[in-house]
Order: sequence, then C-alpha cells, then structure tokens
Amino acid sequence: MWSVTKSIVTLRPSMSMEYEGFMPTALYYDPAVVVSAFKSLLNDSSTLGDVSLYKHDVVDFGRQALSNLMLVLNQNHTDAYNSKDGAKQARVAALIRSVISDLDDLLSSHENFLLGTWIAAARAWGDGSGSNATGAAYYEWNARNQVTLWGPHGEIHDYAAKQWGGLVRGYYAPRWDLYLTAVNKSFNAGVGFNSTAFNNDCLALEQSWQHASEPYPAAPAGDTIEIAQRIAAKYF
Repeated sequence: MWSVTKSIVTLRPSMSMEYEGFMPTALYYDPAVVVSAFKSLLNDSSTLGDVSLYKHDVVDFGRQALSNLMLVLNQNHTDAYNSKDGAKQARVAALIRSVISDLDDLLSSHENFLLGTWIAAARAWGDGSGSNATGAAYYEWNARNQVTLWGPHGEIHDYAAKQWGGLVRGYYAPRWDLYLTAVNKSFNAGVGFNSTAFNNDCLALEQSWQHASEPYPAAPAGDTIEIAQRIAAKYF
C-alpha cells in the first residue's frame, strides 16, 4: 500500500533519497502529468487570477512540480559526484539552491502556506509580555519543534514535512546548503562523503533553529501568478 509521498526538500539531505516504505519519496505516477496540470492552471490566470482558491491550487501544483524535480536533481548531483564530474556537480548544486529559493517564493505568496501564521497562533497562547513572555517563547519552541524535529534530538525528525513559506527558506534551505557544501568539500579533498559527520552537523543546525525567535511573515508576499509563471518558464 502506498502512503503519501514526501518531498525531499523537507527531508534531511543525502545522496540517495528515492525510496518506498515509511515516509516514501518514490513517485507512483508520471511527474509530467503534474507539470501539465500546473501549466494548464496557469492558462486560466487571466480570468481566475484574483480568486484565492484558484491561486491556492496554482501553489499546490507548483510546489509538487518543483518537489518532483528535486528528486531528479538530487540524483543528478549524486551521479556527478560519483563520476567525478565537478563542473556538473556545481551546476546541479546551483540549480538545487535555485529551486528551493523559488519554492519558498511561491509558498510565501499565499496565506495558506505560511510558517508565520503557525508561529503566531502558538505565541498567541502567551501574550508576549510580563509573566506570559516566557510562555509565548515556550509555545513558539513547541510550534517549531513539532513541524521539524518533533523531539529535542530529532526522535521523529521530518515527519510533519510541511512545505511552508518561511520554513523552506529558514530551515530546509540551510540544511541543503550545508549538505551541498559538505559534498563539495569532500569532492575537492578527494575523500568519501562522511554522512555521519554531516548528520551530526545537521542536527546542530536544526536544534539551533528550534530555539531561535526570528520573525516570519504571517501575511503573503508577492504575486502568486507572476511567481508561478516565472517558475514554469524557468524549469518546465
């Protein structure tokens, strides 16, 4: 039985990320169908572009198309590393970073895909002043932890795997940057990639984010249709 597939954007990076079983990433459909649906939706932007539900679907299909693309890119990056093709590895790494950045732009353009609203709702349980200031920070820590590590040491990390604007930019993108940088360093040094060392460094980064308090917007930014059209033209 298939369960809902995870986007590898939201999973701790590794060289092999396509698999079945628990929290699967392997696709059981043709990803070209999603791209086709995404483009078809955009064809109606002149008449439906101001409808929030329509823009929600544009974001939903766009994020899935980009997530599926990431599976291909990550495998290409691994293949380049294994074949000792440094130039290709660098090109694909740059493309991965670009996809993740554009994904956050798309998600951040709609009110239903924002980390900021999640954190704001949590902090509202403590008003952030007086005796409740500590309470607001505690609720924010729990809100951050529940959608990422889910446990102080990542006991069930990435189970929630939310594709939210702000979370992609602030949490997932730094993990991917850490991974791509580590792989590049091992490539240049001519040594095997140390996944154990990377996972330890990644956990430290993840735990640091749990205790941070940088604000994330609770209102959308950017024009959904313009961003989606840019993504379609750039990647598909």
